[in-house]
Amino acid sequence: MKFNDLELDALREMLNIGSAHASTALSKLTSKKVNLTFPWVRKYRIEDIPALIGHPEIPVATVYLQITGEINKKRIPIGGLLIIIEKKDAIQLTNVLMQRNDTEIS
Repeated sequence: MKFNDLELDALREMLNIGSAHASTALSKLTSKKVNLTFPWVRKYRIEDIPALIGHPEIPVATVYLQITGEINKKRIPIGGLLIIIEKKDAIQLTNVLMQRNDTEIS
């Protein structure tokens, strides 16, 4: 599937709106200022992701959200959103959310 310029702009706008809502929610949860950004948005096949990340020695935490659609009243997968966070940043985020000061996560 190839996106045209209008579709890419719509996707970026959707991500900007979503990140603004997520920033607001995290700010309320943590009583801290939170600003979420998406450094880039690209379309890749899921099996190509490991090669894109590069440095296999750097641990990361990931969140994968499957995006589904409906055809003939049947729900089907049409894509996904993959968020990749370096482990050190995941620990920091977890500490803020859980009000802890851990140095590791499991």
